[in-house]
Amino acid sequence: MAGLGAYALMSSLLNLLSNLLPEVKNTFFAPSSSSSAQAPDARAVEDDLRRLERMLTRIKATLSDAEERNIQDQSIRLWLQEIRDLGREAEYILEEYMYEVYRAQVEARNASKLSFIEETIDMSDAYSVLIPHGMVDRIRGITSRFEEITKDREALHLPEEDAPLRKMIRYPPTFTSSSVVEQNIFGREEEKENAINALLLGGDGISVLPIVGKGGIGKTTVAQLVYNDKKMQGCFDLVGWICVSNDFNIIRIGQNMMESFTEEACKLENPSVLVQKIKNIVKGKKIFLVLDDVWNEDPSLWESFCDPLMLATKVTILVTTRNISVARIMQTMSPLNLGYLSDDKCWLLFTHYAFQRIDPSNRASFVEIGKKLVEKCNGLPLAVKLIASLLIHEEELQSWIEVLQNDLWESDAGDKVLAPLQLSYERLPTYLKQCLLLCSMFPKGHMYSMKLMSRLWIANGYIVAKGRKQIEEVAADYTKMLYERSFFDEYNIKMDIDYLLPVDT
Repeated sequence: MAGLGAYALMSSLLNLLSNLLPEVKNTFFAPSSSSSAQAPDARAVEDDLRRLERMLTRIKATLSDAEERNIQDQSIRLWLQEIRDLGREAEYILEEYMYEVYRAQVEARNASKLSFIEETIDMSDAYSVLIPHGMVDRIRGITSRFEEITKDREALHLPEEDAPLRKMIRYPPTFTSSSVVEQNIFGREEEKENAINALLLGGDGISVLPIVGKGGIGKTTVAQLVYNDKKMQGCFDLVGWICVSNDFNIIRIGQNMMESFTEEACKLENPSVLVQKIKNIVKGKKIFLVLDDVWNEDPSLWESFCDPLMLATKVTILVTTRNISVARIMQTMSPLNLGYLSDDKCWLLFTHYAFQRIDPSNRASFVEIGKKLVEKCNGLPLAVKLIASLLIHEEELQSWIEVLQNDLWESDAGDKVLAPLQLSYERLPTYLKQCLLLCSMFPKGHMYSMKLMSRLWIANGYIVAKGRKQIEEVAADYTKMLYERSFFDEYNIKMDIDYLLPVDT
């Protein structure tokens, strides 16, 4: 289970314990043949396991909080690593113990069949479990070591109780503007025209077109192209660009809207006054807004945003988001799903940046390496641009070869390339993180069978039945949530579309 995350490990351990504890009540114990020690009492073993369960539950809450906070402090990371190591040791012991319990059950069942008195045997009666030498002491040793480790909690400012998960952390917002240099844009002409045509066809009232796609795919670029197009600028009385980013703060968004409309600073903090000001400005007007990088999944916040715009004659809104569920809350027309950039457009983008300083007479020597680098980017414009930017000042062929041969995705440069995906990952709930991390067991480029992945999540104890939903339905929901957050491609989901239907179909 190495590499699957500490929280996932604790989930697996607690799942093991939940299966073990009911069996202990119907068990009496015998020492292994290698030991003459007296067999442990069933009540004592159950007490030890209950104690371990309480400890693991508290540790799981601590690890969940630590993962949500994305802790970077080295001393805390070492502390967490010690817990991970001890958790794996606990897992080995519990699996060994569960094996002995299951073996005893099978032997008891077989004995009842051989004696031809199966009808009179109550399998809830006690059966004998052979306890390997030293296992009880190892279980008690683990709980003692957990107690020692958790004494450092207060100093490390981590919670002591099994508290609810903290709210999703807020990252420093990224900011975008409406300006764009069209000469630096390659591709997206068709997407731009499709968006403009859809927006101009919108009727009176509020019309919303979401642009949906992975981080770094070019959503903001398309929005900038649309926003600056003469056809859009000439059809509306007021236009505005708002970078929403992580926090859908109504006051901040309202202030930005006012500043876009008036080109003057807005310091209004009172919600009522701000709303009234917006109403006065938009009344009877045609409005065009771009809301860039939206994450909000709360319909009530969206309704609050729309409220002061109701007095406008027409409101046309272009939204960019990575999350399909966000688009559903806001959309009045089908989203524009932004796909990968074509190979030829990726190559044009790469050469625009990477070949700026290359001597034209020696350019042919760099082309083959450059094309291989572009292939590594898999049609993601941001990755192409960032890797090409690394090479702007590299005029030696050997430097390009070294970049190609290094594992860029593990380097500092790779961190920049993967920054959009990193942000998406950090915003996942912990229960989805552990499911996504399990996918890392498979090689890069692997085409996932979502039916298989769901079964692996269930087998590892990552899925818990909720309300009336069966565990398979919850797993299917998790699959959908990861897909909607652009961690899986659509064609991967279609492979097992039957699994996304109710289990009784």
